[in-house]
Amino acid sequence: MMTKRDSIHRLRTSRRLRVCSWLALMVMWLLAGTALQAQTLSGRIIDEDGQPIGMVSVVLRNSDKRPVAFTQSDSVGRFAVDVPAGKKAAEIFFNMMGYKALTIPVGEFKNHTDYVLQEQVYTLKEVRVQARKIRERGDTLSYNVLAFKQKQDRSIADVIAKMPGLSVNADGKISYEGKAINAYYIEGLDLLGGKYALANENISADKVKSVEVIQNHQPIQALKGIRFSDQAALNIVLRDDAKNIWQGIADLGAGKSLQGKGRWLRDARVMEMYISPKMQSISLLKTNNTGKDIEHEIADLVTNKRILLPEKGFLQHIQPAAPSLGSHRYRFNDSHVVATNWLFKTVRNHNLRIQLSTFIDKTAMDGHGERTYFDTGTDEILITEDHEAHARRNEWKAELLYKVNDRKTYLANKLTGYMNFDYSKGASILDGRYTRREVLPRKRYVADDLEFVRTLSNNRSISISSQFIYNYLPGRILLSNGLSQHLGLHATQWNTYTSFRHKIGSFNITYRGGVDMRTNRMQADDEGTWYRDSYDELVPYITPSVSYKNASLTLTAAGKTGWLYRRINGRSKNEMTFDPSLYGKYDFTSGFNTTLTYAGVTIPNSFGLLSEAPIYTGYITMTKGNGKPESMRMHTFSNFWSYRDVLGGFFANAGFTARQLSNATLYASSMKDGFYRREATERHSRVSDRQVSGKIGQSFGWGKLSLSASAVYGWGTYELLVNGQPAEFHKRNALLGMDFSFHPVDFFSVSGQSSMNHVEQESAATGFHSSLRYFFHQLKTYFMPGCWQIEWSNEWYHSNDKTVSNNFFSDVSIAYRRKDFELGLDCNNIFGTSRYERRFMTAFEQRLTVSRLRTREFVCKLCVRF
Repeated sequence: MMTKRDSIHRLRTSRRLRVCSWLALMVMWLLAGTALQAQTLSGRIIDEDGQPIGMVSVVLRNSDKRPVAFTQSDSVGRFAVDVPAGKKAAEIFFNMMGYKALTIPVGEFKNHTDYVLQEQVYTLKEVRVQARKIRERGDTLSYNVLAFKQKQDRSIADVIAKMPGLSVNADGKISYEGKAINAYYIEGLDLLGGKYALANENISADKVKSVEVIQNHQPIQALKGIRFSDQAALNIVLRDDAKNIWQGIADLGAGKSLQGKGRWLRDARVMEMYISPKMQSISLLKTNNTGKDIEHEIADLVTNKRILLPEKGFLQHIQPAAPSLGSHRYRFNDSHVVATNWLFKTVRNHNLRIQLSTFIDKTAMDGHGERTYFDTGTDEILITEDHEAHARRNEWKAELLYKVNDRKTYLANKLTGYMNFDYSKGASILDGRYTRREVLPRKRYVADDLEFVRTLSNNRSISISSQFIYNYLPGRILLSNGLSQHLGLHATQWNTYTSFRHKIGSFNITYRGGVDMRTNRMQADDEGTWYRDSYDELVPYITPSVSYKNASLTLTAAGKTGWLYRRINGRSKNEMTFDPSLYGKYDFTSGFNTTLTYAGVTIPNSFGLLSEAPIYTGYITMTKGNGKPESMRMHTFSNFWSYRDVLGGFFANAGFTARQLSNATLYASSMKDGFYRREATERHSRVSDRQVSGKIGQSFGWGKLSLSASAVYGWGTYELLVNGQPAEFHKRNALLGMDFSFHPVDFFSVSGQSSMNHVEQESAATGFHSSLRYFFHQLKTYFMPGCWQIEWSNEWYHSNDKTVSNNFFSDVSIAYRRKDFELGLDCNNIFGTSRYERRFMTAFEQRLTVSRLRTREFVCKLCVRF
């Protein structure tokens, strides 16, 4: 008979067995879940010479040789393939035409390793292959250059401008689907940083095989899938015969203007290039006095929000408002650019980059101008100027960058130094009175940018960043009353932060904490009257953020909370700030998506708006702040839609942007003692802007025909103080444009563009109203029989403003082109148009400019490729 004790013992034993069973089942479930987790295999594929191989098929196969997963290597040979959950992979198989197939058991595979494919010769029957114009692989679009290149195209920039979805601005900046690119690579390496116009406008289109657009590009590999981007990058893939050899171009042009004094002209270039997997170099020497803008080729065209920008300073060169023409129509320059760029790949993913550049220029200018200020009171103030001046610029810049960029570690440190020796001199007939002009806008700065990112185990990472810049801006300006103002500005900025990331489920959680600091020290001397300003700013902050991504949806939300401390000349202010931001993207299909962004930002008034010293920014203009450390608040919202049909060559995008700025300081303007004075008041206002935009582009196979059309419409409001009272102004602008390119036969091509720009401003309070429309049309025709090329270009500028002139320009060039050299003759402005008039508006003035143009000119050219 079972006792009570035995019954209790048996019950306890039964409970223990049940608990152990449940524990065993849980352990088995966890082990099974671990076994089912996706495994990633990654590495790089190279040939026997160590060169990366792209487009290699990478196949995971099971024990029955059946495919489990598939991918392809990118342009630099890298690949990554995931083992699907619940499936087993026995081997990884590499295959590509021209190479012997390679099979590696998964157990012997090592991540982040280079695998070598051996070349193998195949004998094929004669076939005709027609390459696709655009190929899509994941987030990368590959444009076949031969499919878009026309016979007259010289640089790769000429071809990119014809590719649907891409555009090249006059300043060299490249945009994809309406957004500026954030990187420009050559064979997968970042040789030039943001100075990519140097390569884009000087690398021959004949040297390039394809142009790759890397969408949603995150340049830091350790942050891929963590920090999201809606910008694209470009990668230039060269032809095989353009790699691993020194090559270059030498141009020499000489000519003369055929009107007036008959000035002698020159236009010369020497460019060398060497591109290999271990080292890249591009150096350039350019010089001309034909009006062409060559400075933009060494300008930084990529905007990085975390990089500290140098101070602009208060003084600018003597420079009348530029007419809305190409610079070769109106600039009387003598320009020289020298630049050299070197990148060394020391070890895998370790790069050392050196960049040096010099810009030397002398520009002469003369013309007539009229300014009408409508914020100075009941009666509008009209100022007339006839000016003649020249500006000399002598600027030197150097950058040294060391970078490590792999999946686990990112380390980059960039050291930059800059100095100039600029000055401008001249004279103006100001309201009938002769006035000497002189300004020395000097600048020096040194900057260092350090960023470190390390990926840890368990989906964690840590980041450290520090940016420092010191500016010294001495300067002097001669005023219209004959007195001078001397300025000395020392500005230091230091931003540093650290962040930690970890993952919870499908969400990446990041905590960033940092400190932003700024100091400004200025001295101003007005012929014995001294002004001294001291400004300090300190912003400690913390920014938590969360991000999520799946196959279709990408979301990021952040909220920056900080304490803003400011002090100017002993007057201080503290305030708490909160700056939220949101980014979202949804992919309806692989070619159709929408993005939405919102940001609320606290903007401390800049030192130039705070200083109580009367700062003369021009020989008749003065600005004075109120000495109060105030801040503005800006809210920005945008929504963009993008659609592309890669096979059909059709691209379209549309967007809406809204911006509102609050607590903007209102300025009281007056004309006193011959100076236009703007002084900050205690009053504030709001500024609002709205804009809708859209663009469509279509490429056709027949005749390499490309068409595109774009439209922008913007409207907004702002306030000015007029007679001591705020007056609301409304502004509207519209821009319509279209362009085409057509190459139906080998010996004939035609391209053109047309645009209309409408600007309107009005104020019911003051009775002011102005509406201006400007039109531009261009048609280029090319005749190219054999080795000859004849280009005839026509431009027409006209306006609804009957008080200004219409202008027509016609240029003709003739060239004899062979593979290794080119002879040519350029005849510019053959009808001798010598004057251009234009009326335009700013927020508080209307201007009329009359510019003297370059006369009829011819230049003979010789180009040698080596």
